[in-house]
Amino acid sequence: MWKAGSWRAAALVDGLGTPSSTVALCRYVDAKSAKLARAEIGEDALPNKTIWIVDAAYLMKAALGRFDYLKLKSALESLAGSDFFESYYLNSTPNPPTDAQDAFHTWLKTAPPNGPKMRVQLYKLKDLHVNCPTCAAHFDRPVQKGVDVGIATLILKLATQGQYDRLVLAAGDGDFEDAIAYVKSELHKEIWIAGFEGSVSADLQSYADKVLWLNASWDFIRKT
Repeated sequence: MWKAGSWRAAALVDGLGTPSSTVALCRYVDAKSAKLARAEIGEDALPNKTIWIVDAAYLMKAALGRFDYLKLKSALESLAGSDFFESYYLNSTPNPPTDAQDAFHTWLKTAPPNGPKMRVQLYKLKDLHVNCPTCAAHFDRPVQKGVDVGIATLILKLATQGQYDRLVLAAGDGDFEDAIAYVKSELHKEIWIAGFEGSVSADLQSYADKVLWLNASWDFIRKT
């Protein structure tokens, strides 16, 4: 006697001359039974792995005022329905950074409940030589260099390494369009964009599975 759904029984019957279609059916039933068993113990119910990447210069310029990164992370995790697998903060700083900046970046790395536990990647501000067209004066203006490339590289690298299923990107720059388009269309990653109204490029919005307008959470995330 053999039982439908049994791999060993199917192989034995096949050896005695049973048509291959019967064996294929038994294998299908076996696979379905195994999937149901995994579902019962929760193996097929693993949550999506979500990461958060922050363009800090964007948030600083677009925000309605001063805000708290710990509160912001908490609000976004609540909207995502799970804790972030990793969080990344990218920004430019003068060389050397001020004591206040060092202290802030150290706090960003601190785990809850004291801090938001973010991986901090800093790039040096570089001087842009400017000539005034009116008075012909020469002066240097510090500008952000490398951050956009760093964010795009991080988006692509972590996606190809399988480090996330969903990306929450706090940014507004359309320069990230190519990286977002690739990980969404080729690697099938879910893309959420978090930003403030009137400051997120239409290109980014067009690729987003969801846009989280932070204006709606401002009363919670702002510093008091």
